[in-house]
Amino acid sequence: MKFRRLLATAAVTSLFLVKAAQGFAQTPSVLMGDIADDLDEFANDISGALPFMASIGLDWADAYIGQLIDITPHWGFGITAGANTLKLDKLNSLLRNFDYQANEGFMDKQLMPTYVANARIGGFRTLPFDIGIKWGWLPYLPIFKEDISYEAVLYGLDFRLELMRDWGLRPSVSLGFEVSRVTGGLRSKSDLELDAGNGIKLVTSGDATIGPVWEAWVFDAKLQVAKKFWEPRFNLFGGVRLGAALTKTGYQLAGSGSDIKIESGGNSQNLEDLNDKARNDFAEILNDTSENDISFEVTNEGITGWIDKFGVNLNLHGGVSFNFDSGFRLEMALMADIIHFELGANIGLRYQQ
Repeated sequence: MKFRRLLATAAVTSLFLVKAAQGFAQTPSVLMGDIADDLDEFANDISGALPFMASIGLDWADAYIGQLIDITPHWGFGITAGANTLKLDKLNSLLRNFDYQANEGFMDKQLMPTYVANARIGGFRTLPFDIGIKWGWLPYLPIFKEDISYEAVLYGLDFRLELMRDWGLRPSVSLGFEVSRVTGGLRSKSDLELDAGNGIKLVTSGDATIGPVWEAWVFDAKLQVAKKFWEPRFNLFGGVRLGAALTKTGYQLAGSGSDIKIESGGNSQNLEDLNDKARNDFAEILNDTSENDISFEVTNEGITGWIDKFGVNLNLHGGVSFNFDSGFRLEMALMADIIHFELGANIGLRYQQ
């Protein structure tokens, strides 16, 4: 193992032809191994949380909205505002590695808002189904003192098949399948020296940013029951969702020019000056020395260390819809993640034919 590490250090040193830059003595130094431990804990949390967060937006009150080709055609669109609780204590621990400071209002469990635009079209007479799409985002919460670039978006597609039609005292029942994509990240300018071991250091300066990033594919199977009363004024609905998420959680150094330097053996080189082969070789070296199964991607614009996780979610939801003669509907619902003990609520306004 010692001989292998010596070879790795020699390979990195051979990549660099420029003399070491001066002036990094005062830069805070962080062990990448410490980041790995905190990242692994945060990745476990978010792999379970993302299916719950992604569930907002397509649980319409009607288990099935009707046929598209009909008199009148059945379709609708609207907006939904929701919020759910989310554990952030592990995120706070991870951010401390990057010298972020939480403000006094930060709590280990935060209420995270989500805004979603959604639409749905009915199916055809031979097969009672409908299809929905959504696009949403999570607005920035000022829970950190430093200026942070924040982005978090989700979008999804679902298909629902009616199993039983609303008739008399009998409710309507549908079985649906949904696929969602969730991406996000927190980034801030930071001058840091990341110690990768074996004499290898990553140094950020200038406009370089660093912070956690995440992305996931979320797959849901959902069963929904709905019953209309005093048609079309009032609709009760509820259901259960079983979700699974394939997540990638990591931390990313991004920059241009001389914002990111790689130092080894007394030599230094800008990240953007490495050719494709050198970047691939360097990614392999980082992978060999990484902990907690972190895999690295190296481009001319940044370095990202990823951890892959698999998360599951069991979500119960229920609510009520108030229907108006104009075609507008006001919908309110509560939801609960009974595996991770998180709660949520949403309210939506939509136009539906």
